[in-house]
Amino acid sequence: TDQVIYQIMIDRYRGDEGAALAPPATLGSRAGGTLDGVRASIEDGSLDRIGVTTVWLSPVYRNPTGMRDGHEYESYHGYWPADGRAVDDRIGGDAALRRVVEVAHAHGMRVILDLVPNHVDETNPLYAEHGKDGWFNPTGCVCGDEDCPWGEFIQSCWFASYLPDVHFQHDAAIDYAAEEARYWLDTFDLDGFRIDAVK
Repeated sequence: TDQVIYQIMIDRYRGDEGAALAPPATLGSRAGGTLDGVRASIEDGSLDRIGVTTVWLSPVYRNPTGMRDGHEYESYHGYWPADGRAVDDRIGGDAALRRVVEVAHAHGMRVILDLVPNHVDETNPLYAEHGKDGWFNPTGCVCGDEDCPWGEFIQSCWFASYLPDVHFQHDAAIDYAAEEARYWLDTFDLDGFRIDAVK
């Protein structure tokens, strides 16, 4: 309750060494922001000057490439985890996240990460391995569709047809999600999470 939290959508923030970003080719395209851009804004005092004590980063998972969904946008936001234990190389990879946390801690700041346990991308190996053994809710109910209203199916609907929804009533699935959270904390010395799609 005593923190000043600054949320950063990494792809839309700054490029390497803090470089300003040009507008993306389309509203749904990547703009090229990186974790090194976040690191630079901590080191140059930009965040100190506005009183930031905690940096909240958008998801850093490796995400699929290319446009999707008929809306012509790609995974610049990070919410389509294609690998739940790797930092996307397009934003700098594992080493860049370690450096952000190291620099933030040296400046007395905390770093929290947006964690996405609710679903995976269809290309995630976890879905190939456990898609048929109860780890995921059945396909066919996409949140907000006429026959799949949010209010009635919030705990089991898929956000999109390519985002398999984790069935947290399955013991092994919930255990895996907890292990994955612990992986991020232990591997990168994070200070906590904002958990996406809690319901």
